[in-house]
Amino acid sequence: MKKFFLALLALALLVGGCGTAAEKVSDTRFAMDTFITIDAYGANGDDVMAAENSAFNKFQQIAIETDRFNDGGAGSLWQLNHAAAGQKVQLAPHTAAILDYCANKNGPEFDITLGAVSDIWLAAKEEGVVPDTAAVKEALSHSGRDKIIYDAATGTAVRHDSPTIIDLSAVAKGYAVDVAAQTLSESKNISAALVNGGGNIKVIGQKPDGKPWVIAVQHPRRENKVLGTITLQPGQAAATSGDYQRYYEAEGQRWHHLLSPQNGYPASLHQSVTVIAPTALEADYNSTLLFLKDNAAIKTYLNAHTKLAAIIVNHDGSLWVSPNMQQIWRPAQE
Repeated sequence: MKKFFLALLALALLVGGCGTAAEKVSDTRFAMDTFITIDAYGANGDDVMAAENSAFNKFQQIAIETDRFNDGGAGSLWQLNHAAAGQKVQLAPHTAAILDYCANKNGPEFDITLGAVSDIWLAAKEEGVVPDTAAVKEALSHSGRDKIIYDAATGTAVRHDSPTIIDLSAVAKGYAVDVAAQTLSESKNISAALVNGGGNIKVIGQKPDGKPWVIAVQHPRRENKVLGTITLQPGQAAATSGDYQRYYEAEGQRWHHLLSPQNGYPASLHQSVTVIAPTALEADYNSTLLFLKDNAAIKTYLNAHTKLAAIIVNHDGSLWVSPNMQQIWRPAQE
């Protein structure tokens, strides 16, 4: 749903030197069609690297299980999407955990069954055209909560419509960042770390030099500019959903990957939405959700979810910063 292209989210990372006896080890690998970077600190570089390897391995396993374009083995998302209608599938652990999370989300803006609609837009992008309205409508008819049943007690799922395609790209990367971060946290060799999964960010502990974790939010219309910076507390996470990293232009308009479950077309309310949350999964999910809501609905939602903070760049380029974001937000100097 979130990406018919598996996109880089638009959070640029600012990491300073440690300035202490702790060793910093940085490693970047490729998974989920994006670059995954881990910056970790510890007393011994070899031990830190071993912990990073474990975290990357967890991330890669989740990437394999949740890849809808390639067979990830028993219980993977690919196998669920290719099972016959009505066939119960015993899910792999990570796929089950993500579906369990999604099953408990009731907002009409969030729909993991838009894979067929996303594929229509992927094909249109390749041709540089706007999809046929009838084709989008037909694909949309195979989406909706009634098309899939997830059973938390057994960890199984059933699709009830063969053309329905489940797409977990709106949440899988955030989930994987959390698992990788948890793996690092469980290591006695890691004192602090930052996991950056293509812009889905989670920080662990306090930086050894005592300086805060600081990230920069990309300007959605100026490639080499940032809107400003956000100071994160240990344990916090961040994610951005935007219309500028993965898009194409046709018929004088910008067509991007964030699709409305109501009409199957890219939402046009905002240029970008950045969310700060307790977990990367929550940040990932909510950045998509809020991108599809209007401003009044966003404010109502944030009033009810006080652990979230957000920066909204509206369609006209105007900026709205939630009250609980303002103390940690520093606008860029022009």
